[in-house]
This record gives sequence, C-alpha cells and structure tokens, in this order.
Amino acid sequence: MTNLRSRLLPFIDLLTFPFVYPSGWLLKNIRRVGVGRLPKCKNALMRIGVFPIRNHYYEPQFDHRQRKQPFSQERNLPGIDWNIEFQLKMLTELSFTHELTELQRDKAEPLYFSLNNRLFGSGDAEYWYQLIRLIKPEEYLKLAADTRL
Repeated sequence: MTNLRSRLLPFIDLLTFPFVYPSGWLLKNIRRVGVGRLPKCKNALMRIGVFPIRNHYYEPQFDHRQRKQPFSQERNLPGIDWNIEFQLKMLTELSFTHELTELQRDKAEPLYFSLNNRLFGSGDAEYWYQLIRLIKPEEYLKLAADTRL
C-alpha cells in the first residue's frame, strides 16, 4: 500500500498544484484582514485544523530562505534581561510534582481545575501550577492592597 501511495504522490502533486496558489492567496488575505474580523472564516479554518500564517515579523518564522543569521547565534536583545541564573534557581525550587499526581487529569466538573484542559497545552498546566504554588500570588496581592492604604 505504501509503495502504491509513493508512486501516486507525483500525480497527486501535479493534480493539486493548481489549487495551491488561489488557496494560498485567499488564506494570506484572510490573515491580512484579520481572522477576528471574519468570524465565519476563522471558525471554518479552526474546524478544518488549518490556520494561515503570513511571512511577517509578528508571526512564527517558517520561511528560512530570508533568514539573516542562524537562530543558534546569540543576538543583542536590548530591554530583555534573561536572568538565566535566577531562572535556573527557580526551576530547582519547583518541587510540587507530587501534588500533580493528586490533581484531576480530565475535567469531571465544570468549576474544577483539570490538567487536560483547553486553555493550556501539555506541560503548561503543570508548569503554571508549580509556579503559582511557588510564588503564592495571593500573598503578593494582599501585600499590594495593604500598601495602598
């Protein structure tokens, strides 16, 4: 079956090629106008599982032909303090992994948190749970409220 498929691919490529330019032009212009202004188009694209990305500095870079320097090369980024030592130190303090096993994986009730949710991808929910447990933002909010008085 895979041998047949690999022999058919050049013909499939030739047959679908004429549709690529008009489809690409349409997707590029939908993105340029903004999918927020075209909710029906956005919903259709999301249902299909395709989302247009333009070759623009606001978008993820997918066309590497115009790249100015390798991504692995260090760049001067004024205004960004990576503070790598602090980040590595904070990672060692994320020690709430044992609590993650006690949390719900899948959503059972609408008002309760679950790790498999639509807002965070794999790993993100676990990371944010540990970060919030570490910094305890409620304590910061109380402190901020007290200092305003």
